[in-house]
Amino acid sequence: MEVRSRLHANDGRVVLEAARRGLGFAPLPAYLVANDLRAGTLVQVLQGYPMAVSWLKALVPRMKIDKPAVRELIAFMKARMHPVAPWDEPATAGAR
Repeated sequence: MEVRSRLHANDGRVVLEAARRGLGFAPLPAYLVANDLRAGTLVQVLQGYPMAVSWLKALVPRMKIDKPAVRELIAFMKARMHPVAPWDEPATAGAR
């Protein structure tokens, strides 16, 4: 059975608001829905069906790829986002 969406958006806040208004399911990142889940305004469903791993790609003009600032930014992003985004890391006692 094919499922068709009636709402398409490339802004997570728009999709979040649609979910808050009861317009359907929304695949949203944990950091965006954490407060709503705690407050009970949204509930997590389909826990046994994890979302596909997403990726982040840095698009850099070829003439700027060798600039130290660009290399440092990419290294920073890799260190912070790989393999687990900070908001998806398990909380440890006394952290944050």
